[in-house]
Amino acid sequence: LKPKRGSFVWGGWEEAIVELGMVELKPLLQAAFNRGSIDITWSTFDESVKALDEAVANGCANIAGADRHFTPFGDVVDELSSWHAFSEKATEERAKRRQEDALALVAALPIPRRTADSLHDVPLKAPCPCGSGRKYKHCHGRVH
Repeated sequence: LKPKRGSFVWGGWEEAIVELGMVELKPLLQAAFNRGSIDITWSTFDESVKALDEAVANGCANIAGADRHFTPFGDVVDELSSWHAFSEKATEERAKRRQEDALALVAALPIPRRTADSLHDVPLKAPCPCGSGRKYKHCHGRVH
């Protein structure tokens, strides 16, 4: 896993380490908490260590399904398709947010302004300084 913030995968990774009693991964777990990969609203490092110690003391009884906290499921695609994060609606919401963010960034860009005198310095085949994307000779160069 690449160190990304806010990914629920890291929370699952932490929970698997705790449930399986993998004490040898405690340094990696602490590193993940320190860099912020695991959201502290999910768990803190101290809480994880306490749960890890309890899992080891209990012989990792939970992994056998004693509390039915974890249960296997059949088709992974079928299971995940019912999760909101993987739904079409969530995909559309993410795309809309990305588009809105991009538009906000573009709106915040300063528009280059040039006076009529300084436009004479622009070569005709250069991009127009107005930011249209056209060559100067086909845009503001027509005026001159």
